[in-house]
Amino acid sequence: MGPAHFAVLKLHKRMDELRKSIRDEEQRVADSYANEYQIAKTRESELAATMAQLVGEAGTSGQAQVKMRELESSADTLRNLYNSFLQKFKEINTIQTETIPVQNARILTKAAPPQHKSSKKAAAVVAGSIMVGLFLGAGAAVAREWAADVFRTPQAVEEVTGIPCVVLPMVQPNLERTASFQGSAKSMLVEEFVLDAPFSRFTEELRNVKALINSAQLGDGVRVVGVVSSVPKEGKTTIAANLAALMIASSGARTLIIDGDVHLRLLTAKLAPDAREGLIEALVDPSRLATLVSKRKRSGLDVLRALSRPPFQRS
Repeated sequence: MGPAHFAVLKLHKRMDELRKSIRDEEQRVADSYANEYQIAKTRESELAATMAQLVGEAGTSGQAQVKMRELESSADTLRNLYNSFLQKFKEINTIQTETIPVQNARILTKAAPPQHKSSKKAAAVVAGSIMVGLFLGAGAAVAREWAADVFRTPQAVEEVTGIPCVVLPMVQPNLERTASFQGSAKSMLVEEFVLDAPFSRFTEELRNVKALINSAQLGDGVRVVGVVSSVPKEGKTTIAANLAALMIASSGARTLIIDGDVHLRLLTAKLAPDAREGLIEALVDPSRLATLVSKRKRSGLDVLRALSRPPFQRS
């Protein structure tokens, strides 16, 4: 077989593959030995460092032991010295106890009254107490006010009841103007305040009430308006008289105000002080109604008094 024969070529190819495998195996073995050498070298370095550390610790431990023995020696010396002093103190104390009588108490210094206060913070304590009291009182008042189940605004009343609410301010008659009009045709009564102060807040609020009454008249034909109060002296007399005077002053409609308070009869005392008969007689004999009604000159208001014999006595 010649060099170009297929078997020879195959054999040469097989030999090349074996040589390559041998070289690869040699390289792998060399790399493995190199890695093991590096690992061994690193381990050697770690062991050397550990040995150096142990040698250093052994030296330090020896120095510590020497120091400890020195401290123990000093402690023994001090302990012996303390025991010696303690023994001498006991001996001296025994001698004093035998020569000096034992007493339950001794006067060290004579007592004397103090010349000044031991604490000078009285003003600060008082001021702090006052401030704390004010804050606590204010907090308690606010808490009690908010805890009370009451109405605070007209809007709250309207939301709960569904009825329009109007808040009227307090009014007082002008005493100076009242004195200047003594004996004249004008009377500065609080019951006719709307005529004396047509642009006041009280009058404006009553105009709102009048507007509500006008709406009720247009819708339901309301002709009778009642003014009542939950407790006495809430102002129903003043409101009724001023509302009636405002009805006449603004629209000129004929208005009759009836004093239905047969116990106090304050409206009668203000608007018809000279009356002798009134509501009771009108109920007994309705035909006399026209003669029992009196008219106010200034406002043109018709008034039916709440009187029955004996006549109303003014104080």
